[in-house]
Amino acid sequence: MSTYKGPGTYYIINAATQTALDLYLGGSAAGTAISGWEASFDSNTHQIWLIADVGRGQVLILNQGTGTFVTSPQDLQPTSNPTPATLASVKGDPGTPSELYRRWIVQPQSDGNVAFSSVAYPTKVLDLDNGGKANGTPVLAWGDHQGSNQRWQLVPYFG
Repeated sequence: MSTYKGPGTYYIINAATQTALDLYLGGSAAGTAISGWEASFDSNTHQIWLIADVGRGQVLILNQGTGTFVTSPQDLQPTSNPTPATLASVKGDPGTPSELYRRWIVQPQSDGNVAFSSVAYPTKVLDLDNGGKANGTPVLAWGDHQGSNQRWQLVPYFG
């Protein structure tokens, strides 16, 4: 059974490392880093995300504290991954929700986790770079290889 219960507010936890999707210092500027960080499970809005349904099976992932969107890069190749991998880093962006780079599809997995597939790049998913456990590990839009570093557990936030 999936941890996704529909639109709502969640901590987004990586299945491989148990680190949280984190907006660096809760920044609201375009290009703010989104990375894996030790999960705090408190009122740290850097790690609290609103998943909002925008129709056609698409969602926005917005930071609770700033309203910035999880946004994939605008210059990826649909069928290949860039070198260096940092070119695929997702960022926080306060822009308009109509941009496809800010839209995702939640894909429930049989183990209860989810994958987030990019609407702009359907073959790419949110990926914790190499399953790194260190605070600040980049989150990428990367080709889906079914790895646990590309799967996420959604923990409801009831704050």
